[in-house]
Amino acid sequence: MKKNEIYNTDTNKLIRSISGDIAYIDPPYTVTQYISAYHMLETLAKYDNPVIKGVGGKRDRENKNSLYSQRSNAKKIFEDLFRQIQFKHVLVSYSNQGLVPIEELCELASHFAVDGRVEINYFDYQEYQNHRASKKRNGKSLNEVIIYFEKDLSIQKSPINYSGSKDRLVPMLTKILPANIDTFIDVFGGAFNVGANIFALNKVVYNEMNPYLFELVKMLLNSDKNKLINRIELRLREYNLEKGNKEAYEKLRAFYNTNKNPLDLYLLHMYSFQNMIRFNKEHKFNTPVGVAGYSEDIRDRIINFKTKAPNIELLNMDYVNLCWDEFGDNVLFYFDPPYYITSAAYNDGKRGMKGWGINQEIELLSTLKMLDNKGYKFILSNVLKHKERVNTLLLNWIKQNNFKVIDAGVSGWRYAKNEILVINY
Repeated sequence: MKKNEIYNTDTNKLIRSISGDIAYIDPPYTVTQYISAYHMLETLAKYDNPVIKGVGGKRDRENKNSLYSQRSNAKKIFEDLFRQIQFKHVLVSYSNQGLVPIEELCELASHFAVDGRVEINYFDYQEYQNHRASKKRNGKSLNEVIIYFEKDLSIQKSPINYSGSKDRLVPMLTKILPANIDTFIDVFGGAFNVGANIFALNKVVYNEMNPYLFELVKMLLNSDKNKLINRIELRLREYNLEKGNKEAYEKLRAFYNTNKNPLDLYLLHMYSFQNMIRFNKEHKFNTPVGVAGYSEDIRDRIINFKTKAPNIELLNMDYVNLCWDEFGDNVLFYFDPPYYITSAAYNDGKRGMKGWGINQEIELLSTLKMLDNKGYKFILSNVLKHKERVNTLLLNWIKQNNFKVIDAGVSGWRYAKNEILVINY
């Protein structure tokens, strides 16, 4: 039995909840509102004797005007459509008389397409005329076009297995993104699972305070992938590093603590206990050997690790020192700080780096409020409850500012916690 589904809702809301193989999109592309053009059919369907207006005897629009037919919003709403659509093959019916020039629409689509490839086919078409028809496109004949691209639906997991990584949250984070993003700032970048997977039209900014983790991400992003893999595999053979080989592991660990080579730290991370990157207060790597190691999966993740935004900026600083106003318009800040009511090696303050306590939590909430006052958008990942503890400071701050809270589900297999996302838009 065949199953069909019919919806009567805003398309840009609908695409956040459906997915499939092929999406055909035939949006409005001029200032003519479809709700006005089809008023007779709507009246026949409703049979409700509406109050009519104007020469054409049209129904009241009831504030249902399409953003696709507004010059100031058409391109923004297309950006949201392309970012959110979860279909492999996307076809858009458009016209050379559209509010968004075809060249601009194709360039926009390329940001969300596999390898940036967009195809376009032109067709002559009979132009629609009404009593206010004008010489559109300087008298050029109407051309309908079909724009096609394959949507990049991939989520590339970072080659670094780091505590608190948010690769599983990327689909949910994507659904709540605002319509227009020129720059995405991953404020607490970590392994860079989130920022690397976000489509931003201009650039993504990676910021990480830990200098050793920062150098790992920098190496993985900027190195020639094949050369890097060759260096990794050569180093593995040089030290005879295998799963559970404590002697070889400790020999490499001792060498790293003397030389601080990011390649060696990356190898140690692969073979360390639970892939932990942990230092003592003298900044000596001190994680014991584990039972994991180099694999085909890690090799593939190294090869595929790149940003979906066209440009990237790498910053290594305490987030409080960021110049918040330098990132321009249409910027979104994503905060994934250490969680105040949970404990982990990266936030206990015993590693010769900044810990996370009540003062840091207050500082974070003050920074977020400052951004909100400036008109910037932000997303905050956090937890309100964990075991017997409740983050009353965060809970009261959310209520006082009337920020929106989204349940992000349970994460963690050893110490499960229910995460939330807080947004100010």
